[in-house]
Amino acid sequence: MKEYILEVKDLEGEVLELKTFAYNIMQVIDSMVAFNNIEAIKTITRVDDGYTWKLGQSITPLREMRESINDETLIQNLFKNED
Repeated sequence: MKEYILEVKDLEGEVLELKTFAYNIMQVIDSMVAFNNIEAIKTITRVDDGYTWKLGQSITPLREMRESINDETLIQNLFKNED
């Protein structure tokens, strides 16, 4: 697992810095989608090499898509591999 630092915006508009551990960027995004109080991901930085993804968009559409999938095991298996 790798360490990631995220800058996110919550539903109240407050910008927060969070730390998470995941196998890949997809798993990082999915973990934020699972938090109902997160509205947007501004940036994600992989700590080991400093690589930063700049997103800045609402994750509400992703949350709606995720809720339509009823198989949590399927979701976790999709994001299992490291990249």
